[in-house]
Parts: sequence; structure tokens; C-alpha cells
Amino acid sequence: MSNTERQRLFRQRHPGYYQRLHANRRAASEAGIATIEQEKALSAIAPRVMLMLPAPVETIDIPGMTTIGSAAIPVFVERG
Repeated sequence: MSNTERQRLFRQRHPGYYQRLHANRRAASEAGIATIEQEKALSAIAPRVMLMLPAPVETIDIPGMTTIGSAAIPVFVERG
């Protein structure tokens, strides 16, 4: 039995299967799009809230470990 025959027999045994399948996919997609549009509309209406962030970060100096801000050591690479 070829693939074409198998598909034809499946469609005969299950009429409307692909219509229901595509309808379910389309409904799920449209629901997702509606949710996104709803969130966009709500975010456009709501005022922006200022975040209460902590004070600026201070670097911790650990002798022998901290390399941030130290002078760069030149590295010479020989090209062959």
C-alpha cells in the first residue's frame, strides 16, 4: 500500500479530522495573539513605576586577587 492510498483511506475513515485539527490550532493561535494585544494595551495605559534600586555598587579590593583597575601587564606573542 502506498503512502497516497494510506492517506486516502485515513481521510475516508476520519472525515473532518483535518478541519478540526486546523481549527484547534487556529483558535489557540488567535487566543495567544489576543492575550499579547491585551497585555500591550494594559502596559500602554499603566504609568511607569520608578524602581527603587540600591546605591551604586562599590568594588571590593582584595590584595593579590583584585585585578580590576590595576595596570595592564603587556603580553608579547611571537608570530612564527
